[in-house]
Amino acid sequence: MLREPWGFMHPQKPEFWYDEGAVFVNEYGHLMLKTRRNPLISEGQMLSPTGAGLVCCNQGFHFGYYSFVVDLPVGKNLWPAIWMYDMNTWPPEIDLLEAYTNRWSKYRILPWQPFKAETCLHWTDEKGKKRMMRKKSGWIRKRTDVVVELAWTAARIIVWHNYRKVMEISDREVMQHFQKPMRLILNNGVRTKRKANPNEETCFVIKNFTYLKM
Repeated sequence: MLREPWGFMHPQKPEFWYDEGAVFVNEYGHLMLKTRRNPLISEGQMLSPTGAGLVCCNQGFHFGYYSFVVDLPVGKNLWPAIWMYDMNTWPPEIDLLEAYTNRWSKYRILPWQPFKAETCLHWTDEKGKKRMMRKKSGWIRKRTDVVVELAWTAARIIVWHNYRKVMEISDREVMQHFQKPMRLILNNGVRTKRKANPNEETCFVIKNFTYLKM
């Protein structure tokens, strides 16, 4: 589906909403997820200024090998992402890729730096406390043909960006929270508490997706 199961906009992230018209497949069979100026209006009030493309899979994905080849979007304060979360609750969550542009539409400040990108895990521990593990990626240096991979088993999670390992976790205390099937979500978006350029359209391109069940 082209929205989250609970609605068209995250109540704490009004910077963008899930715009069905911002999702399409091009002539090459690539999934295109746009951001565009398309205000969400309700009862005469603008709830969100920017429409963004999102695809949320109703089917639960479980242990296996996942591979994506993507072109990251170009634009101001963007937040493209590939992520997964539990079919019935949040957390747990696996963020395979979250990338961020700045107000100058760049993924980095200096030309020799890697892109601002990361992978994260979210879960709730036995005491009910929300926990997170974040690893910055140092392996994305160009926008096109970015390769994102995940190997997920009952005992281990490994994430690679451009064939280089970004995260590996096998701690039993953590892995016990990552045993159930999850929704797979791909989306373009706008960074929290920042504004997109209202005059530009951007496109997060999913060029290939492979899933091999383990």
